[in-house]
Amino acid sequence: MVKSAIGSSDFFSVWDEPFAVGRTKNTIEVRSLVGKDTLVQSIPELKNTRFLVRSDKGIIFAAASSELWCIRLVDIGMQRQELLQQKKFQLAIELTEISEEDGVDKAQTIRQIRMLYAKELFTNKEFAAAMKEFEKAAIDPYDVIRLFPSLVPEPKNTSDAVVPPSSVPKLEDHDLENAYLALIEFLVQARQREVVKLLDTKSSSKSLLEIIDTTLLKCYLQTNDALVAPLLRLNQCHLEESEKMLKKHNKLSELIILYDGKKKHKKALTLLKEQANIQGSVLQGHKRTITYLQSLGSDNLPLIFEFADWVLTENPMEGLTIFTDELIAVEALPRAKVLDFLLSKHKALVIPYLEHIIFEWNDTNTLRHNALLKQYSEQVQRLLALQAKGEETPELQPLRAKMYKMLEESQHYSPDRVLDDFPTTVLLEERALILGRLKKHDEVLAIYIQVFGDVDKAKAYAEAKYEDDKEVFNILLLTILKPTQKPPYEGITLHPDFLRPNKEVAVDLLNTYTIKIDPTKIIEYLPDDIYMHELKNYFETVARTQMNESHQRKIMRGLLQAEAARLRASLAKEKNKSFEINESTLCPECRKRFTNQTAFVRYPNGQVVHLSCYDRVVSATQQ
Repeated sequence: MVKSAIGSSDFFSVWDEPFAVGRTKNTIEVRSLVGKDTLVQSIPELKNTRFLVRSDKGIIFAAASSELWCIRLVDIGMQRQELLQQKKFQLAIELTEISEEDGVDKAQTIRQIRMLYAKELFTNKEFAAAMKEFEKAAIDPYDVIRLFPSLVPEPKNTSDAVVPPSSVPKLEDHDLENAYLALIEFLVQARQREVVKLLDTKSSSKSLLEIIDTTLLKCYLQTNDALVAPLLRLNQCHLEESEKMLKKHNKLSELIILYDGKKKHKKALTLLKEQANIQGSVLQGHKRTITYLQSLGSDNLPLIFEFADWVLTENPMEGLTIFTDELIAVEALPRAKVLDFLLSKHKALVIPYLEHIIFEWNDTNTLRHNALLKQYSEQVQRLLALQAKGEETPELQPLRAKMYKMLEESQHYSPDRVLDDFPTTVLLEERALILGRLKKHDEVLAIYIQVFGDVDKAKAYAEAKYEDDKEVFNILLLTILKPTQKPPYEGITLHPDFLRPNKEVAVDLLNTYTIKIDPTKIIEYLPDDIYMHELKNYFETVARTQMNESHQRKIMRGLLQAEAARLRASLAKEKNKSFEINESTLCPECRKRFTNQTAFVRYPNGQVVHLSCYDRVVSATQQ
């Protein structure tokens, strides 16, 4: 494209990429539009030029009143060498871009010029511009890092070295900070490209990512340490190098993030333990250790147990959240193994742990329900022993109430197994609940009546079990009328009110639960000194009940007989119905005749169809 302009008699110009050629008062000037020094060449010999015209690429004609000159573009290769000596790198790049060189050679030449230009910019402390040129040149990020000797982790031989470390200008204070900031921007872009290559399974080196991230870490520590933690969570940093730098800058919290990302969990947990009791440390206390352990998951269970031990020792209830917090990883821990660990090392925490997983997480495992009841039993027995010695035990009643409630409400423990954990000399009320689950009504009622003398509890129990076992009230009455002289368990004293048949209680039961007690099963056990008028209400109610039942049975029998007669009459009527099918009879569905072997269906309205036609109609209706 040719651009030309004609103005006053004092100025004419044309555009011949990448130059603007124009006449001033005393000369012809050739200028570029890039860089600070735009003047490329002056041609004073052509000061009388009146017109400038671009004829073709690299050819411009200058005309005066009686003269004509041809201005030609000098060979680009020669110009490039001169421009590089003059450090006019941008113009050299533009000339190379419009040259007719081979595409591969041209790209390599431009890349080399950009690298020289970037070197010059870096030497002149124009760091941001230098990094942009390095990026355009697609240079190995490690070669840029080598410009900062303090950041280079180790020597590396590359075929594309920019500048040997010895020629790098020494940077200090503000200049060094600016250089770091420019390098950070360059490395962030380089990192993104390498990550994309890695995700796309293209050729990318994890070691290069490691070098980039480790260098970024060093830069952030010098410029903006708030960015250290986010970088470490990406965690491609070199472990030993990064560990050394973080310790040097006392970045212990960030060091934990590094260990976590590198799966060096033991190192992290050891550091947390060491710092937990150091006053003023950013890792002081137990919370960071608890949080770290909660995140490890089932694959690191031995490590969790190893480092949970000291936390549980120093702060039991807070430490227990390692196994009870509302986190997916925590809930997924194998509960049987956690329980075994607590039983062996921290038995006092077994009850809180089991209570949490059963009542908060709704664990229905029978073994764990059994285990909690066993722990309850052991603790209650221990407190009862202390109480017997005269010591105060304020926690006894709440704990026993929780045990009783669980025995009463839980449907997930094994009563025959749990029964073995309860003694026969104490906790008999709880034992009665377990025996009730086993449907051993005689033993339960013996405890309530003969040991406790508690008729109300015995009646409540019988009422609760009556629907499942109609004999329970008979058993209750026999327990009262035929008391045993031997205690149900050794070391137990029988209640004095029930050492002999208790006539008053028996009569009250007979009159209260008349219809639930079978007279044929208890009549022979009634005491001889009982008066008939005391049983009048019972026998009258029994008689009325039996008469009512007999009357209802007669009524029901009459109704059933009437219904049977009606059905027999209806059946006889249906049997008397007849119809004729001959060779002229047509099926209304398919319009075909009936043959001798054809199965058919007759509708209540008398219509007769083939069985197959009927099945087809029914299927269509259902669809």
